[in-house]
This record gives sequence, C-alpha cells and structure tokens, in this order.
Amino acid sequence: MLETPPSVERPWDIILYSDEVTPGNPIAPVNNRKFHIVYWSFMQLGANALAREEAWFPLLIEFSCVVNRVHAGISQVFKECIKAFFQPGGLNFSTNGLLLEFPDGDVRIWAKLGGILQDGGAHKYVYMIRGDGASKFCVLCRNLFTEASNVCEAGGNGFVVSFQFFILSILDQF
Repeated sequence: MLETPPSVERPWDIILYSDEVTPGNPIAPVNNRKFHIVYWSFMQLGANALAREEAWFPLLIEFSCVVNRVHAGISQVFKECIKAFFQPGGLNFSTNGLLLEFPDGDVRIWAKLGGILQDGGAHKYVYMIRGDGASKFCVLCRNLFTEASNVCEAGGNGFVVSFQFFILSILDQF
C-alpha cells in the first residue's frame, strides 16, 4: 500500500479466479462432490504474494449440482460475483471504496475489475465459448503464439501476437 496507494484516480485492480474442483475420484460415474469456487485478490499485491494461497480470498464456494440448476449456470453466478464488488446501494469499490480501520490510521481502498484468471474449462462454461481445445483462449485476446513459431511473421495481417511480447506488455503496466 505504501508503494502504490489506492485512490479514486488510481484504483487497485481486482483479479478474480474461478475453477471447478473435483475432490476424490474425478472419473466416478456420478460425482456430487464437485464444486465451483471463485477467489479474488488485488493485482497490486504483486507476483510473489499472488503465488501464495493466503493472498486469495474465497468469494464463492458452491456445489456444481446447485450451480447447474441456476438459469445460465456458472455464467449467471459469476456475473453476481463481479457485481458483489460494485453494488449501487452498498459496497462499491469504484465509487465509495472500502474503509479499513487500523490503530495507526484508517486506509480507504478503491478498486476496479482488473482481470479474470481461468483455465479453458472455466472459460468454456462462464463465457459459453470453446474450451481447452480452442486456439483462441480469451474472448478479448488475439491468438497468441511463441516467437519461435515464426507464425507472427508469416501472418502479416497484424492479428497474431507473440506470447513473449504479450507478457512483456502486461508487465510494463506494473
């Protein structure tokens, strides 16, 4: 917080992570123990902190059989998870912030949705797009390839981006 204090003009970035978890035997004919889980954290905590589970806060844990009964399934549930941070009449990280009270002084955190972290299966069910077998893994991203593949030069249309270039451009933001 001392390095990059949040403010209305420079809010922190909320990052959400979701996945379906299968404890026990994942290939059991009927597995009623599967559940969906959504975690959240702040990107400004940095890579070292985000690599530790203590930096991720559980937002939702619900059995898959319950989520599947909701109209639109995990898509609808995920939408409500995002809205939990930006309620017009309640907690709203973007306009009101969140006041944290400490003995040495209070701190207010403002934040915006900064990113969503999911595997191909979660993308498939949340956004209703192709899963792990697809070559385009994000509805907002262009297809990404390694620089060594030389696909970037062969394409010539500007729609293909090197994965290394993509990662470096993200890291430049921090």
